[in-house]
Amino acid sequence: MLSRTVRVDLFIRAVVVAGLFCLLLAPLQVTAQDETRPEDAVTTSTTETLPSTSTPAPEIIPLLPTLQAMQTAQAVLVTRVQATPPSDQSLTLLPESLTIDATRPTTETRLVLVRASSTITNLQAIILDLPRPDNHRVLGHQQITLHQGLPPTLTAGSLITIPITLDLTSIESGEYTGKIHFIYANGETFLPLTIRVKDGAAWPLIVLTLAVVIGLTVTQYRSGAFRLDEVGARLDRLHHEIRERSMREGLELLKENRALAAQVAMAQQQLDNHKPDEAEQAIQAAYRLLADYNQDSWTRYVNEKEKLNLRLPPGRTEQNDYLASVTEIPDSARQEPAQRMTLERATQAIRDYIAVEASIAEAQEIAQTQPEAQTLVKAMQHEQASLKQIDPLRQPDEARRTVEAIAATKQKLAQQTPRQQSNAQANKAAQARLQGPVAATETATYTAYLTNLLQSEVTAPTPDSKSSQASRWRMFWAKANEDLATWLEGLRWKLLGPHMRLVTFKVIVTATVLILLSLTGFVQLYTNNPTFGSNAVVDYLALVVWGLGAEAARSAIGVVGSWNTPVRQR
Repeated sequence: MLSRTVRVDLFIRAVVVAGLFCLLLAPLQVTAQDETRPEDAVTTSTTETLPSTSTPAPEIIPLLPTLQAMQTAQAVLVTRVQATPPSDQSLTLLPESLTIDATRPTTETRLVLVRASSTITNLQAIILDLPRPDNHRVLGHQQITLHQGLPPTLTAGSLITIPITLDLTSIESGEYTGKIHFIYANGETFLPLTIRVKDGAAWPLIVLTLAVVIGLTVTQYRSGAFRLDEVGARLDRLHHEIRERSMREGLELLKENRALAAQVAMAQQQLDNHKPDEAEQAIQAAYRLLADYNQDSWTRYVNEKEKLNLRLPPGRTEQNDYLASVTEIPDSARQEPAQRMTLERATQAIRDYIAVEASIAEAQEIAQTQPEAQTLVKAMQHEQASLKQIDPLRQPDEARRTVEAIAATKQKLAQQTPRQQSNAQANKAAQARLQGPVAATETATYTAYLTNLLQSEVTAPTPDSKSSQASRWRMFWAKANEDLATWLEGLRWKLLGPHMRLVTFKVIVTATVLILLSLTGFVQLYTNNPTFGSNAVVDYLALVVWGLGAEAARSAIGVVGSWNTPVRQR
């Protein structure tokens, strides 16, 4: 007989071995049930590993927690084995998923390999619509075609290829995702589809190019025409202020203030000649005159009257209706707003008279050195005498015409003086040339010089002789060669001179920088974006911004400078 302790130890070992044996047999039982009856649920009993006893022996009671833990572990393992799908599928697809990046409009075709690891029956493919993530557009199932029908039965180990064609000609850009379901008698297999479609490259290139051209146009406008338009706008504002001032005060300001009218005309002339800086200076001078005009009319009148008194000789007795009219305005006109126009006209008349006096004095100084200018000086004095008989306050137009006639005569005199000086210099040079041969023959005799000259004239060939025709041909060819050399020299300067080198440098640098920046933007915004055009506003606006920024970056580099190349001075 074994002792009681030995029997308990043997019993415990038997229970442990039985539990481990059950844990090893449970996966085999589940696999066998899956192979024989896959549609039935596998149930495994885990409660029969221990003998059923109504009352456990006193020796087993201390081991009950260990036995219960072993039973729980066995149940968890069985559950996991039941939930795990079989490792080998009956139908396998290669590739396991299909991703297509395309540019619309196009048609894409892909091959899918179908392999059966066991006999497949009732095989069919179901295609559903592929939506975009925003669910606003779908790729319809009718646009996905299987060009080869699926056989209803596939034997184990058979392979077939299925061409799948996607018609992307009429869909919008974006990403479309979905599945193709392959259903058969014993199961189902999915082929995930991801279709990314973007716009063609033509419109993005056009938009980017137009943006670059617009950037170049804006740069050229800012460097040239912008300055002219800016000065022109200031001139328009000046005209507007003058018109408002004239309407408010009931007078024509440009006619009353000739200095202001002259500055306005000068600004317009400089602007027409594309000289914005000079036009800006004339506008600023006009604004200063307009600001001075805003002072008190009586104060300006008094100032001009004092200037006139300083120029007039004391104790003059000649009759001068012009000065009498403008200098005898009563002091009461200072307090009458209605006399504002009269004061302004009188002030302008005094300025004109001072200018006439200065012009005649200058003309008289010129006449002292150039007697031929006396005629013009007398004409100016005659016009001045006529001016003295005019009342500028009652006859403003006639007074203005007389002053303008005197100014025109003065201008004619100023133009005639340089011409006369150049003629005098030419005459002196001609006299020096005529005296040259005589001086050269002083060592011989003047008679011999004349004799040689007469002999040369007598023996000169007649125009009808052959030597004369040859001479004319030589002169013609010499003139033709000279003209050809001049033309070739000008062409060489245009093609190989600094002007052309500068233009070539600017064109090459600008084109290189713009092309590199544009290509970088095209690759970054279009090529690397598989769904370009899905959000058309944002995508194309990004191209426009990049194109404008490319020209801004080129301008920031500053290696090209202004496009205004110098003109050759002939």
